[in-house]
Amino acid sequence: MAIRVWNSFSCNNSSSYRLVARFADAATATDTAVELRMFFLEHAKQMDAVMEEGNFPDENPPAAQELAKKYGFKWKHVLTWGDEMLEGDEPSLAAEGDALVVYHTYCGGFGKELPAFLEAKGATEIENEDRSAPSVSVLFKQARGNAELDSELEGMFSQVDEEVQDVEPFKTPWKTRWECYGRAAFFRDAKTVGLYFPIAPTDLPNFKEWLAERGVAKPSIRLCEYADEDKFRAISQARCTACEAALEYLDPRIDDIESEQLACRACGGMYDLATFIAAAKKKAKADAKLEAGLTAKLAADAEAKKLVKKPAKAAKKATAKKPAAKRPASKDGKGAKKAVKKK
Repeated sequence: MAIRVWNSFSCNNSSSYRLVARFADAATATDTAVELRMFFLEHAKQMDAVMEEGNFPDENPPAAQELAKKYGFKWKHVLTWGDEMLEGDEPSLAAEGDALVVYHTYCGGFGKELPAFLEAKGATEIENEDRSAPSVSVLFKQARGNAELDSELEGMFSQVDEEVQDVEPFKTPWKTRWECYGRAAFFRDAKTVGLYFPIAPTDLPNFKEWLAERGVAKPSIRLCEYADEDKFRAISQARCTACEAALEYLDPRIDDIESEQLACRACGGMYDLATFIAAAKKKAKADAKLEAGLTAKLAADAEAKKLVKKPAKAAKKATAKKPAAKRPASKDGKGAKKAVKKK
């Protein structure tokens, strides 16, 4: 009998994958996105042509080899994604401001080679090997009164699970290519709207078109600005400590001020946003601790009831009346009777 031992590992081929790069300026991020998009298109065509012959290539086709030679890196693995045909299923990609995001819902990752390309293009920060969908955070000025926009915003806000603070998946009023799951946070005061939600980079143009069609002018849009999640959630809960009125958010990106602030229009109070963010985090932590404590108590109570029931059942069984023993049958089939002698 032969025994063989080997090492194995999961391929992660069925996972989504995200890569985020940040550059010194928006122009470089946009230029890099254009070049990378063209490379994905050409690479997909060349890979499909090779695989149509029935073989998976041992090395990357010419487009990938040329990219590596131009930017001074080497391919250790063949770049692929999805199931079979790569063309038409290229990774979702977008640049906004100084950030560039690449995302695919079904691939084994982008390896170390694409980050090497991004570094050669001038990326100052790279996040690789993350499986959650990219996030977009948006700020814009918009008072209530646009019935269509008001209704659609309410529909977006209502999707957030209050316990885990996410959307599964996020249903949008604009056309999307992929359904996205992830963290979400929203706020709306008298003049400002803040949105933070998961998005496929390819869907960003559709989102911008939706904003324009609803009359939203000059929105501030950022990709993967994770601090905005806690910020927007804290703003939605912020109240004036003097009069309990909801506070309004002011931001240098969309307001003529130097630093972000929270203001009370009712009594004129001004507040530091960091205080409310810290309070919101503390509350969330306390709520989580309380929830964990309640869960543990319920489990303990349930276990205690089981322990109480077990002795009770045992005692009941022990004290239960035993059935009377059957008398031995006589030879004639009748029950034996004890003879009684008369004196």
